[in-house]
Amino acid sequence: NKEALGRKRVRMKREQLRVGNQPLSTEFTNKTKLELMFLNISQLMRVYNRKLIKEAWAIHYRSEHIEVATQKSTDKISVFRATSKTFADPTFVFDVLHDFTKWRKKWDMVYQGGKIVESIDESNDIIHLIMKTKDTKLNDFCLLRSWRQTAPGVCLISFRSVKHPKLPEDVRYTRGSVLSSGYVIKTKTTRQKIKKIFFSSGALGITFKGLRVYSLAADGQAKRLGVKKGWLLTHVGSNIVRDQSDLKEEIEKKKRKSFTITFCYGKATPVLTLPRLKGDQKDKNQPGQKEICELTYIVQFQDQAFELAMGDVVGYNRVIVRSFEKLRKLLATGGGKLNDDSMTKHTH
Repeated sequence: NKEALGRKRVRMKREQLRVGNQPLSTEFTNKTKLELMFLNISQLMRVYNRKLIKEAWAIHYRSEHIEVATQKSTDKISVFRATSKTFADPTFVFDVLHDFTKWRKKWDMVYQGGKIVESIDESNDIIHLIMKTKDTKLNDFCLLRSWRQTAPGVCLISFRSVKHPKLPEDVRYTRGSVLSSGYVIKTKTTRQKIKKIFFSSGALGITFKGLRVYSLAADGQAKRLGVKKGWLLTHVGSNIVRDQSDLKEEIEKKKRKSFTITFCYGKATPVLTLPRLKGDQKDKNQPGQKEICELTYIVQFQDQAFELAMGDVVGYNRVIVRSFEKLRKLLATGGGKLNDDSMTKHTH
């Protein structure tokens, strides 16, 4: 019947856009926009789910907090992936990654500039990005950007190259192209058990790594009061503690007084909801609930575009690692002053 034929045509068009001999940058028109917005999300999630197949990836860099890997699939698509974890407010993580004006230059070492060319609806727009290269001529990208909550605890910002009449190629730049790429934000903990403990003045008997209890002095008051290794400090008194700098300051203020420390611990479930967007009247300086966020950055290229967009892969990896380190610190401090001791051990 006609309805079945119509569904078949839609499936065929999706398949043509996915693996057909279409140009890397598809024309963005009223006829193609719904398909492109659908594929922008679904193709990024398809690659994100591939990361679970560890043997499919070539690991180029791995540290305690960051992993960088690449993969070449059978459909001649090259994929770059960087993954990191940080303890931050998921809403702030989304705001930072969605922003062009305030945050991007603070952490992205290849970012030169960007703007919104056209707002399509509340969760899609057309953007222009200008990126630095190892050459004197900059790369630029005309991108369809989409953002969604795809599952409880999972949000993404996806972008793919398109051709748009409001952004023709500019002779000052080399126009780059990417398939569906972007950021996946996944919360690892929330709704944990909370314990508030009353401490007397004097040494706590705790060594912290970041804000997590790393070890306890055998004769310290923390051990006597039942504090456990692995607990995460969230507040001193009524004040939220964002990093080691806040912790030192709050402990210093209260070292001659009795005070409470709030810890969270135990297994938790992800409940990240789509963060606030422009127009929300909530005070953006008000700190939100911090969670352990897994942040994955994915870029997909067709083979012929890989070198153009990434240049020297080894050099690009180094820049990405350094950018991700800066991003982790920015997120952990909630946009405050960046410091290098967020994962250093400190005894109090």
